[in-house]
Amino acid sequence: MVQEAYSIIRLYYLRMRLFKTLKLLFINFDPKISAKQVDYTMIASCARDVYEDLIGRFCRIGDSQFRKDTITRLGKLKQDSLRKRVIMRSKHTHSSDALALNMKYILEDQSENKLYSHLKLKSQIYDPNDVVFTSFLKLDLILLCKVYGIAAGNVQKSGLINQLCTVIPTLNEMPKA
Repeated sequence: MVQEAYSIIRLYYLRMRLFKTLKLLFINFDPKISAKQVDYTMIASCARDVYEDLIGRFCRIGDSQFRKDTITRLGKLKQDSLRKRVIMRSKHTHSSDALALNMKYILEDQSENKLYSHLKLKSQIYDPNDVVFTSFLKLDLILLCKVYGIAAGNVQKSGLINQLCTVIPTLNEMPKA
């Protein structure tokens, strides 16, 4: 912060000095005076100051362009990485949808006593991020209740889900598969 303030003050001072030197050069300029009478130190000083100012401005323009190019390049890199992450997420969600637990998955399970389906149900019940039984119809839940030996009377879908969530974790496999 102090360095920036110092450089700003220095630039202001250099500009004022350059302006005063150019002003003196043009005020004292008389075309009738021969070239021998002109103060060469003042001309050299003005030329040096003009040169330094032009070089400084050129460098600032170069720095500014470099900064713009860098920001653009970084923005493109961030955009590309975000695009890759979005694609990976969408692939992940599609692949997990293919393995999502539904009644079709349970019916097609060929393991002994439908152990894979039971373990998947159990893991979904324990997973706090998973919403269990969202893809099941009420008829599917009633069928699962019969398999697990739960009396499913005139109970709403949420009641069936609660009953299944209490019974399934206590068992090691589907009893009537």
